[in-house]
Parts: sequence; structure tokens; C-alpha cells
Amino acid sequence: MVDIDIYPILGAVWEECSLINVILFTLIVILVKQLFTPAPSITAADLPKEVQIPVREYTVSELRQFDGLTPSKEHRGEKAIYLAVSGTVFDVTRGKSFYGPGSAYSIFAGRDATRGLGRMDLNPETAVSDDWDDCEDLDATERSTAAEWRDSFMQKYPVRGPLVQTKSEPAASATSKSAE
Repeated sequence: MVDIDIYPILGAVWEECSLINVILFTLIVILVKQLFTPAPSITAADLPKEVQIPVREYTVSELRQFDGLTPSKEHRGEKAIYLAVSGTVFDVTRGKSFYGPGSAYSIFAGRDATRGLGRMDLNPETAVSDDWDDCEDLDATERSTAAEWRDSFMQKYPVRGPLVQTKSEPAASATSKSAE
């Protein structure tokens, strides 16, 4: 019969269990502390100030200036990003990770995105145009999809005004007076 001393083996097992228990207990204490320690509160002063810009009409050429590459006087030199959907211009600057230069949807920056979003098209040749696009050739499903995108943008981004083919007289005369 082989004589095995069982006590050293049990001692080693007990030491391992004790170490594991100490580690588990420490983790539990840390987690409970984090659970009951209040998180620092964020005040309105901690948030970036949103630029106050009056609603106005935008033409296609004016919209092109808000492509995320050109500094904007209205935005205190920030490179603002606007896009239009179904005739409404949105300030999507805070979504620059989506619409900024080099991002997945950058083709819509400074453009009317109605056609591209309505057709779920990201091809720069077919999704956007540098000229006025009335999107009359979109079918009912595509128009509905574009309208859903517009409604989604209404919940997320500030509206800067309507996209127009030509400015109305009062807005056009006010712009020309301010330029003088």
C-alpha cells in the first residue's frame, strides 16, 4: 500500500480556495461601491452651446457652403454640415461622424439628400445633384422613405429653413441690403 500524506494536498486546496474567495470578495465590494456611488451630474453649463441661427431660405448653391469643409461665419468659424431632405434644411453638424468629410454619408453634406435617402442610394453620380432637383420621378415608396428620413431628422437635428429653387422677394431683398 502506498502511503500518501493527504494533509499537504488539502492545505494547498484550502490556500487556493482562500485566494479565490478573497479575489471574489474584493470584486463584490468594488461592484457594490460603484453601484451605490452617484455618478457626477452633467449640467447645462457642461454641454456645448448650440449656435442660434435664424431660420431662412437656402438655395442649392447656398447649401453647398455647408459641406463640413468650409468654415462658416454663422457657426463662429466651425465647419458646419447641412443637408436637405424633402425641402427641409437640417444642421447635422453634431452628426459629423456620419456626414462629415470621409464618413459613410459624406456625399449628402451640403446637398439635397432626398433622392439618395429615398432610394437608399450612396452613389455620388445618382444620389445627389449640384443643380435643383424636384425629385418628381421618385415613386411613392421612395417619396415615403424620404419623408420618413425627414421625420427622423426632425427629431435629431435643428431645422435651418426650407430649400428653395429661388429665394422669395423679401428674403432676397434683405440679403442684398445686408450685403451693401
